[in-house]
Amino acid sequence: TSSRQHVVAGDGEEKTALQARVASLHVRDRVQFVGWIDGTMKTYLLQNALCVVIPSRESEAFPLVTLECYGAGCPVIAPAIPGLKELVLDGQTGMLTKPESVESLTQALRELVARPAYASKLGARGSQFAGDFSWKTVARRHLELYENMRIERKKAG
Repeated sequence: TSSRQHVVAGDGEEKTALQARVASLHVRDRVQFVGWIDGTMKTYLLQNALCVVIPSRESEAFPLVTLECYGAGCPVIAPAIPGLKELVLDGQTGMLTKPESVESLTQALRELVARPAYASKLGARGSQFAGDFSWKTVARRHLELYENMRIERKKAG
């Protein structure tokens, strides 16, 4: 048995069923449901997590939580669905699983639990990846774009 504390954050229609499942497995002492969180508590949990599972079932436009995880140095396990499969670089910043596959998710979780150094490596790469989306980087790219547009307009005019 593991002494690791498992935290389930968020609220939704499955929360009651999940709590019942945890009770039936007699692991209430190892699983904590914290509900919806934000701010410093969210940052704390991300910085101290082995990984984060994003259990989306439908495509995501741009799941910001992925970048929040990366910024905290936390790898992501997510299904290979549109939006997530573009941000979670399988084997580099996290792990992609087969959509709707309990077996695939279980396998990914087992791998990271068995190989915490690998999880840390994925988290470090995710942190580097998130740097491409920092406000400073995005602002610099916009300024470069505007400058290029100005130069092109001057050439054309």
